[in-house]
Amino acid sequence: MKKILLLHGWNYANYKNVADNPQVNPWHNRWGFIKTLQGQGFELITPSFPGFVGYPHDDPKNFWTIIDYVKYCDELVNKYQPDAVLGYSFGASVATLWKSTLGLSSMVKIILISPALERLYKKEGMSIFALKNSVPKLVVNFLRDFYLIKVVKNPYYSNGTKFIRGSYLNIVKVRCGYELGKIKSNQLLIIFGSNDTATPVELLKKSLSNNKELLDRITVILGGEHDIANTHVVELVEKIKTYVNEV
Repeated sequence: MKKILLLHGWNYANYKNVADNPQVNPWHNRWGFIKTLQGQGFELITPSFPGFVGYPHDDPKNFWTIIDYVKYCDELVNKYQPDAVLGYSFGASVATLWKSTLGLSSMVKIILISPALERLYKKEGMSIFALKNSVPKLVVNFLRDFYLIKVVKNPYYSNGTKFIRGSYLNIVKVRCGYELGKIKSNQLLIIFGSNDTATPVELLKKSLSNNKELLDRITVILGGEHDIANTHVVELVEKIKTYVNEV
C-alpha cells in the first residue's frame, strides 16, 4: 500500500479558534476526496499545521516563516516515509520548497493541487513606504491591523490568533514557482482548475515559459476552480492514482 502525506491549505474556516470542533481533521471539508483516495488503496497521513484544527499542541511562541513550515514537512517525511507528498494551495508551496531543498535527493514524489506558487500583487506606493519608515512600529502595526480587519476585512488575517496573523503575514507573499526548476520533472505533478482565480494557472505557466519539460507536468481540469478536490473528485483522484503508481 502506497503512502501519501497531505499538506492542507490556508483555510480560515479551519483555524482552531474558529472551527466548531477544533479536533477535526483539516481535510474534513474535502472528505469525499479523502475517502475516494483511500478507496484507491492509498494510506493517507493528514497532519495539521500549527493553529489549525487537529493540531495537538498550543500555538508556537514565535511566528512561523515559510522555512519553519518546510522544516515541519521534513520532520513529517522522515517520520512517516511517504511515497508522495500532496500539497493543496499553500500546502503546495511547502511541498515545493521542501522538495527543492531538503528533499532534493529523495525519491519522494510531490503532487501540487491548485498550488499557490506565484502571486500577483501591486507594488506598494511611496506613501506606504514613507509611512513604514517615518512612524513607530507600534503605530504601523495598529494601522495594518485596522486596514486588514476593518477596511478590506481580510478573513485570513482577521479570524486568526496572534500566531496565525503573524505567520500569515510572513507567508502570504511567498513566491516559489522558480523552485520547480530544481526538481526532476518525473517527480512532479501539478494540477489546476481551468477557472481558478485564486491561483491562476496562467501565472505559473508564464514563470515556466522557457521550460517545456515542466510545462508538460501541468494538468488542467476543465471547468474546475480552486476547490477541485470537491467539484472534480473522480477526475482528480484518477490523475493522482496514475502518477503515484508510475514506476
